Amino acid sequence: MTPTTNDLRDERARALDAIDDIVRTAKEAGRGLTDDERATIDANSARADDLEKEIARTSTEEADAVRMAAADVRRGLSIPMVNLNRDAVRSNRSLDELLWATADSVPAGTFDKTGQFHQHSVARNAVEQVVVRNEDGAAVYAPRITEFTPEARGLVRSFQQTVADMALFGLLVDKAAKTSRDGFEVARSHKAFKNRWLEICRSMDVDTSGEGGTWVPTGIGASMHEKVRAEGKVAALFSRIDLPTNPWKWPIEGSDATAYRVAEPTTNTETKVAASTPGTVAATFDAESFGARTLVSRSI
Repeated sequence: MTPTTNDLRDERARALDAIDDIVRTAKEAGRGLTDDERATIDANSARADDLEKEIARTSTEEADAVRMAAADVRRGLSIPMVNLNRDAVRSNRSLDELLWATADSVPAGTFDKTGQFHQHSVARNAVEQVVVRNEDGAAVYAPRITEFTPEARGLVRSFQQTVADMALFGLLVDKAAKTSRDGFEVARSHKAFKNRWLEICRSMDVDTSGEGGTWVPTGIGASMHEKVRAEGKVAALFSRIDLPTNPWKWPIEGSDATAYRVAEPTTNTETKVAASTPGTVAATFDAESFGARTLVSRSI
């Protein structure tokens, strides 16, 4: 049976643990490493490197399999047809799927009062893939924006921004509007957005069933979702690692190797210096669960 990504991670963890155990045993005994121990460490280190490459490959294959399965599910669903732009750019997606199409990650930064975005160095925050309902009520993953052709991405982004602007506008001008659905309906009949909404629908060539009141957004959409993730200040400060086991040991370098000054060589003979062995330690991570409960106003 072909090993899974988790199986490979467990095997890699065992190889690294074996290295850590050998080094710790020698250190506790107050001695250096034997030739056999060095050979075992080299073998486990090489095996860990090979497994790391194998993990990357299987992770990609498993992710591709999930996406293909999701695509098969979507192709079998009865959803409104959305033909993007021209005949050469077609995508059979529901409007909710287009509304929630997000990027994998966004640059971390801050929006000023004018709406301009200021990026913080090269840090990035992950964006979750949103689950939406199709016309039959089944739950499907919204696509990533990269799944669309470059010609279609701008149109999808324009659609998302239009819906977000309409929902917020309707909530602001009509005190009876309590949800994004209500706000969208208010804006759709308002002169400030009526033509803009019809124009984006014509550009997307939406079937008649999706042009009117039969579709209203289930939320403000990806444009707001990504902005909230981009504003994250703390998340971007930390790198993320997957814990294949609990606990998980992360090998790190301890003491450094010893360097020596050597004379400039004048022949082909190597200048030999005393050998030294860098120390190694392991940071142990224990998995913990976090929970939070909050009450939010519906109008928000």
